[in-house]
Amino acid sequence: VDLVARGALDCIVFECVGERTLAFGHRDRMRDATAGYNKLLVPRFRAILPLARAHGTRVVTNMGAANPRAAAERTLALARELGPEVRVNGVSPGTIIWPEDGTWGDALARQRIINQTALKRIGEPGDIAKAVEFLISSAPYVTGQVIAVDGGRSINL
Repeated sequence: VDLVARGALDCIVFECVGERTLAFGHRDRMRDATAGYNKLLVPRFRAILPLARAHGTRVVTNMGAANPRAAAERTLALARELGPEVRVNGVSPGTIIWPEDGTWGDALARQRIINQTALKRIGEPGDIAKAVEFLISSAPYVTGQVIAVDGGRSINL
């Protein structure tokens, strides 16, 4: 909050996903289909968005954890509440890298995931970065959208 309050930022990124966060997110989503995103999303955005709006700071986050769609809906509701000056978009990534813990070590399981994508491959971290960069710097008339950067998996499911 202090960094945004100072007003000298073009953009602030909240990196909030790790294996543990995802595990808790999946657990919460199994209990409640509208849950599964980072529980700090609403209080953090209530604190940050008015300051970001006042200083022209763009905000990027991956607080969606296991339920990016629900997180996007909550974020959009907050943006509507805070007025037209706030643009809110999201990026919903597909399989980008395999976990290093061996969870997806089975080649057949990996291939099943790959086969569900239209592009028949996993993505790269740069694919996500390019989508975020586009939303931040090249899309001033885009708001309320969640871009699936998933190699077409979302159209095949």
